[in-house]
Amino acid sequence: MSLQWSELKGLPPNSLQKVLLDELRVIMSAEASAEHEDERLAGLAAPLRVLWLLNWLDFEVAQGGLLAYLTNSHGRHAAQAGAALREIGAPAMAAVLDAAAAELGDGSPEPDASPSPEPDASSPEPDASSPEPDASSPEPERDRYVEVLADLDDRYELAAETDGWGDKLDAFPIRAVAAQAGI
Repeated sequence: MSLQWSELKGLPPNSLQKVLLDELRVIMSAEASAEHEDERLAGLAAPLRVLWLLNWLDFEVAQGGLLAYLTNSHGRHAAQAGAALREIGAPAMAAVLDAAAAELGDGSPEPDASPSPEPDASSPEPDASSPEPDASSPEPERDRYVEVLADLDDRYELAAETDGWGDKLDAFPIRAVAAQAGI
């Protein structure tokens, strides 16, 4: 299926998005490896690329927040999704996404799993008044990620309201299709 951009101009936002999403389903098949998906994504026209990036971002965030998105396979596109948010006019959302990606770093909220060095005989004995770590509590580093990313999720929701995310997502394909058609 090859889109005729000039024929899409004038469609209502919902119809236009449906046509674009249908085209994406054909182009970005689920069987593609991450490498092939990345190649296909790079070759998409702006209306399709932006819609695909933001559709996955929105889906993953709705399912489990920014942590879910950034640790899922589509999180590898976080920088491109941030650029797509800026492209539709949602800079506050992009800034929060960028902050979350920077916070998560390598994409893994798990603390370093390397074994602790064995104490040697010269090590001081632990202070008896110090409480023993609670083996049932999650790792402190994991707790920090969860707390920070939960705060970023709240900021992301607020940024979506501030940026007028829904209206901008509706308006972008109309502008982008017109630009693609050379109109």
